[in-house]
Amino acid sequence: MPDHQALYDAAKSFCDTVKDPTLKGDTKTEALLSHFAPDCLALEHGHTTLARFLGKEYRGPQGVKAYFDTLADLLSYTDMHFPEYTVDVDHRRVWVLGSAMFTWNKTIQPVTLGNAWRETLVYRLEFDDQCKIKRYEVWADTGAAHLASRGQLPPENLSSSSSNGAKKTPPSS
Repeated sequence: MPDHQALYDAAKSFCDTVKDPTLKGDTKTEALLSHFAPDCLALEHGHTTLARFLGKEYRGPQGVKAYFDTLADLLSYTDMHFPEYTVDVDHRRVWVLGSAMFTWNKTIQPVTLGNAWRETLVYRLEFDDQCKIKRYEVWADTGAAHLASRGQLPPENLSSSSSNGAKKTPPSS
């Protein structure tokens, strides 16, 4: 069974791959997939009516690839940080707190308000005996993603003070 340090290192390595701005396209997807076990599952919690990648179980390497390809097609992000890791050795899980500035790239209708937002998210990574991810779960702001997909996200969501830890920026005059 992996120890605390091995689980932390595996989670940190995965998160470093997620946030690496030099990795793009298929290179990024392949780098991400290298962290997953053959019997893996990816699930981003939320209702499928809010975004097509939500609430759907992506199984196996091809399924996980489809999940990450869908995200890359619809979203971009900058300023990704993972400041907190909580390791549960008994269950081979690591909870990770992250944040980033997200942009919905393909809005369903013309942008009338906004399609970008600052978000805090949580990963729950469950590992196998070789420290490969068996189960990848995400909890994030599905409402912001839904509004951004329609270009209807109020501008204060870019950097406003909210329950998700974002910072408030004074309005421009």
